[in-house]
Amino acid sequence: MKNNLEYEGHLYNDDRIFVLYIARCTEREVEPGYLEHVIHHTNPPTNYMWGVVTYRNTARYPCMGVRTFYDKEAAQKYLRKVEPSTPLVSLNGRESGMTYDEFVDWKNQQAFKEYDYKKMYSAGGK
Repeated sequence: MKNNLEYEGHLYNDDRIFVLYIARCTEREVEPGYLEHVIHHTNPPTNYMWGVVTYRNTARYPCMGVRTFYDKEAAQKYLRKVEPSTPLVSLNGRESGMTYDEFVDWKNQQAFKEYDYKKMYSAGGK
């Protein structure tokens, strides 16, 4: 599968419209009905939670949402459930219908890259 696929005005890194990432995070209500999430790639505070972060699979990976969990196993279970349902460019924004294991095999066959927060830093940045 080629990289940089255009779909509905966005240029995607590969066939996946979204990528998921498990991270330590904190959450606080900033006003009634609105939550703020902070992703902690290094040195999380002691009160962190686990989040499954959904990023749009475009150049700067804008964050589309965070689902929080109190333990990593619950976050992993959620990721396994929802990751195969990510819409694909090649399917005109529809889901593939693959199981999690099939989806992982397919990603490996395509040599897709997973989200890597370190690639978002400027040269020499942290």
